[in-house]
Amino acid sequence: MGLVVAVPGLTAAVTAPVLTIASGKLDLRKVLIALAVSITVSNILAASTASSPTPRACPSRYR
Repeated sequence: MGLVVAVPGLTAAVTAPVLTIASGKLDLRKVLIALAVSITVSNILAASTASSPTPRACPSRYR
């Protein structure tokens, strides 16, 4: 479960400065639209996976 939190956090920490520098001369509206589309596509893909584990509030081993 730790990787579910760590990997997106590390990815954001690495890509945020790179994206900021790379998008410096681009039209910011287009960059914002591209980021919004990528988040939407990623959420649709995550929601459509059949094999993703569902989080449980209280696993049976802790009861």
